[in-house]
Amino acid sequence: MLCFILCIVLVVWFFISEINYLEVKYWQYIDWLQDIENKVTAIENKWLIVLVVELLYFILTAFPVFPISILCVASAMVFSFTESLIINIVGLAILFSVRYSTGMSAGGGSAQWLVRRSTKLSHLVEDEGKGNPWVLAVIRLLPFMPINPVSHLYGAMDFPFLKFMLISVSGFIPKLISYIIIGNNFANIFSPQFTLPLIMLTLAMGIFFLLLRGVWDVINKVKER
Repeated sequence: MLCFILCIVLVVWFFISEINYLEVKYWQYIDWLQDIENKVTAIENKWLIVLVVELLYFILTAFPVFPISILCVASAMVFSFTESLIINIVGLAILFSVRYSTGMSAGGGSAQWLVRRSTKLSHLVEDEGKGNPWVLAVIRLLPFMPINPVSHLYGAMDFPFLKFMLISVSGFIPKLISYIIIGNNFANIFSPQFTLPLIMLTLAMGIFFLLLRGVWDVINKVKER
């Protein structure tokens, strides 16, 4: 259902993206992001750059106003691939652990409320209150999935911290690598070339999960006999 809803949202966005005013504002935002990137890379002291990157990751725990790709690109412009990867893995660990701790102390918040609105979704994600590691792994692997609310939710479920960190960081590493390799290539979200493939992808994912659910129902019926 989430895949189909996202597909509908993208279809709506396909038409909204034709509004020139929004595209102008988007490119102003991109310029602001590039300004952040340039200011980070302009720092002469490399250890200070490391400190600034980790501080920006900490800021993301409360204010997710810029994408992680910006930090990956900025670090890749100064450090080697391996050094940049290590710096960003440490930053991710900060991001995940802070929001996990917040979830432990403050509860699951809106993410848990949303999950519990559906019995099946609650059973899948919460797995009788223990937290489903496979769902966590899939969420970390997929692009455009929320980071902070998921960490918050798994902290509220008292999911084992070390296991949470291992799955989260491991699942995010492929995206980190792609961000570092891609460098400065930002996608234009106002172009049909950006939106149409996403519409097809989310539609295909929705159909796949729908078929998977059908197979799961058949398996359950066979088990009941």
